[in-house]
Amino acid sequence: MTIRAQASKVYYSIKREAAKISFNKKVNGPEFLSSTLLGQFDKLYSHENRVHYDFNSNMARAKERVAFIAEKLRTYGKSFNNNQILELGCGDGLICALMNEHGGRSIAIDLSNTLFDKYAVDRGVKYETMNAEKMTFSDESFDFIFSYNGFEHFSDPAAVFSECKRVLKPGGIMYFQFNPLYYSPFGYHAYKSIGVPYLHIMFSQKDFTEFARNNGRSEIVTDPMFLNRKTIQYFRDLFLNKPNSNHEVLFYDEEKNNYFVDYIRRYPSCFKKENVGFENFVTSGIHTWMKKN
Repeated sequence: MTIRAQASKVYYSIKREAAKISFNKKVNGPEFLSSTLLGQFDKLYSHENRVHYDFNSNMARAKERVAFIAEKLRTYGKSFNNNQILELGCGDGLICALMNEHGGRSIAIDLSNTLFDKYAVDRGVKYETMNAEKMTFSDESFDFIFSYNGFEHFSDPAAVFSECKRVLKPGGIMYFQFNPLYYSPFGYHAYKSIGVPYLHIMFSQKDFTEFARNNGRSEIVTDPMFLNRKTIQYFRDLFLNKPNSNHEVLFYDEEKNNYFVDYIRRYPSCFKKENVGFENFVTSGIHTWMKKN
């Protein structure tokens, strides 16, 4: 780690502790800030989409993910070749397509196939419209199951996880990576419209949806089923704290985001109303590798 990186880590660690002290105090204040402040904060943050979804961008992202997964699987003595693979919430299906090019036999499921790409079809990826909470596959059907950015959306992550273990073969591997978690700075997934961190914590849904509409921004999804709002402790209990479970955790890591903790320090009453612990606001995501015993 460079000296600059070390200094930055210390700097944000101090800020985090100051925010935590403020959060833990008994405070009085508003549940939500005024819409006037939203306009002021909006000027500080770009709402331009920095993640692109054209074919070339999607393919470049898929290649990076496949290379990462392949390398990690090798450390566990596994590969794509001749293995049955399942992706949850597949989107365009390009990751599965590349896995098939390396000898895999992939099935990709999602609630809709509107994003599924012809490239995946041409490479033999089998698509099925299916709810991951109630999969129709037989027990012990797959060697490898993975999901990118699905577990913050699944309405019942525990049911999905249970189904994954059911359809995974003994000795099979699971990989789940997902962010942003609901209570983290961009957990409402509204950053393509309004780039203000903790938008959904500091401002009312009415105010930020009206702001987006009045300023010509893209529509913000407000369907309560779009995000499951699970806490970090929920996922820790689900993946890590299951005695006598039939899975082994090979790797578990939580992504932290301390860059915007000044908002917690300045407006603690907005955060306290959520009735969740401080860690939820600074934990942005999870990635974990597991093996079925």
